[in-house]
Amino acid sequence: ITYLFGLPRTISSGGIHLDIEYTTVGRSLDNSQQKTIDYAIQTGPIGSALEHQVPEQMFNTDPANPTQGVSTVKALQLANQQGQQIYKIDQTNIDTVLPKLNLSNTIKQDIQSSVNAGKYVITHTDNVSVPGWSGAGYAIIDPTTGNDAYMISGGENGGQYKPDSYMDRVLNFLSLYLIQLDYREGGLLLVFGSIPKQWIGVNPFLLGSKNQLTSVLRGVFKSPIGRWIFMRTVLVPLVTYIAVGIGSYNFGILVQAFIYAI
Repeated sequence: ITYLFGLPRTISSGGIHLDIEYTTVGRSLDNSQQKTIDYAIQTGPIGSALEHQVPEQMFNTDPANPTQGVSTVKALQLANQQGQQIYKIDQTNIDTVLPKLNLSNTIKQDIQSSVNAGKYVITHTDNVSVPGWSGAGYAIIDPTTGNDAYMISGGENGGQYKPDSYMDRVLNFLSLYLIQLDYREGGLLLVFGSIPKQWIGVNPFLLGSKNQLTSVLRGVFKSPIGRWIFMRTVLVPLVTYIAVGIGSYNFGILVQAFIYAI
């Protein structure tokens, strides 16, 4: 939970992140540089697979309903099971393949930058999901050194595991679909939309209302100055519509989250 002035602002479900930072590869017996590179490339998927297999084995308490982690290899496996196209993207095909990927712009930009740097990328066309996570996996490999990075959505290098209890599913749904405002947007809506004048000690007559419990928004809107300035700029009605719209949408998402998690 993150807070703004002591009030909860955003929530997300907890979990663990596992990253095998690097593996050391020596040299082949015949001192072949190419064999060393090939070996490094071939062993990369093993490290990626361990990034989801280790947490799965650690937290699996019900063999009949096994837990699921995620890694680049796991995402590629799921995509393959779904019949998605798996691409090896390099400078020869990036212009034709990149538009076919239904992935986030961040991932596409990362793929473009990696290919521009002389590397190639292995990825799939559409997002996949496991309990607590939805996104894509992609491997960035340098063919000249064998160095690699096995990435998943969110910029994570490694694997993730999130528990899948009822409340975990609720929180994960909320974290994905709630409209979450930063302190500037939230502050604007809070000040003009919902704070009663008595909370800030404002004279009700200065804001055009004798009722101290009315909001700052309503008071400004009803004051002579507010009528002249704010009605002309449409600021107050606009803030009202935005606040009500976001609140209604988030309430609907909250209801959906409890139904979705069943």
